[in-house]
Amino acid sequence: MDKIYNILSQFDFSNIAWQIMTPLIFSMCDIVTGLIQAIINKSVDSQKMRVGLLHKTLLIIIILMGFTLDFTFNLNFVSKSICIFVIGMEIISITENLKKSGLNVGKIASILKEKSNNTVNDNLNYLINKFDEETTKEKEGEDNDRTNGD
Repeated sequence: MDKIYNILSQFDFSNIAWQIMTPLIFSMCDIVTGLIQAIINKSVDSQKMRVGLLHKTLLIIIILMGFTLDFTFNLNFVSKSICIFVIGMEIISITENLKKSGLNVGKIASILKEKSNNTVNDNLNYLINKFDEETTKEKEGEDNDRTNGD
């Protein structure tokens, strides 16, 4: 176990590459588990796969838009919130795929779904508060400009 920890500690998981790669890795795992469960259940459907892959493509676009917003406006929270949401969504989907494939996941799926909903609500509240703070700062700056300009 110490060897694994030493190997993982050499990586810099806080950099932006890992923040982009982590949701993509979870998305790939979701695609693979979805395909495996479809093969097990003899329900492979190219239309479903095409739609699923297009949804994954849209998620990637949303992740990239989040990072663009962070860099453009120096926000540093939009992309992280989006990535956390995507990872939570993918974990739930992977768990559902495991359950459909016949693995007994017990209460894990319902617990993850509940935790994910709480995380999403926390992230949304955080985003709303940050937006309110930024809007208040901008309004105060405009008011100061008007009073100083008179």
